[in-house]
Amino acid sequence: MFFVLTYYVIYTNYFRVACWFHPVEARMPKKITWTDAQDSQIKRMRALGKTWDTIAATLAVTRWTVIDRGRRIGARPPPPGFTPEPEDPERPPMRPGDPCSWGAITHGTALQGMPYPPRLPIR
Repeated sequence: MFFVLTYYVIYTNYFRVACWFHPVEARMPKKITWTDAQDSQIKRMRALGKTWDTIAATLAVTRWTVIDRGRRIGARPPPPGFTPEPEDPERPPMRPGDPCSWGAITHGTALQGMPYPPRLPIR
């Protein structure tokens, strides 16, 4: 059991009394339940050479939490001298609602399997 020492004031009928050390029970942090998607994202980002800070910011957790989870699931950094292949700059852009991009955006959401919404005319 942990206690935090806090400052508080007692109000009486005639004056205030300041008490400097009032024990208040501290709350323990909640246990994080890791999903397979988060584990694969940690492995993928680590394989691409991302830092633990970047991965932690992406998952909205602390750096040490991600480091501990990454070590437990075996997320390894890329080998020395590894450079990911660059994207093709000459590739034409995808059209709005392309099944490849729309499927990636909606995968795992309530919109999964739904067609891209049609474009409505502006009045």
